[in-house]
Amino acid sequence: IIYVHRSRREELISLLSEAISKMKAGLPWAPGVQLTPVADIEAVNWFRSLIDEAEEKGAKVMNDGGGEFVENFM
Repeated sequence: IIYVHRSRREELISLLSEAISKMKAGLPWAPGVQLTPVADIEAVNWFRSLIDEAEEKGAKVMNDGGGEFVENFM
């Protein structure tokens, strides 16, 4: 949980989205990779349910490519 004053909300979302978009995704043994697949498909399903529930309650995925799933990679 991150608490931020509402006057700084958009700034924080922008900074976090930018930082996440710069992270390299791939297999854990590849050089420079920071985001890796989830090893357990049940964990993927659990994460997906959390995202779905949050969206049902009005949340939005803010970063490009966020919330996308390809097999066990999210």
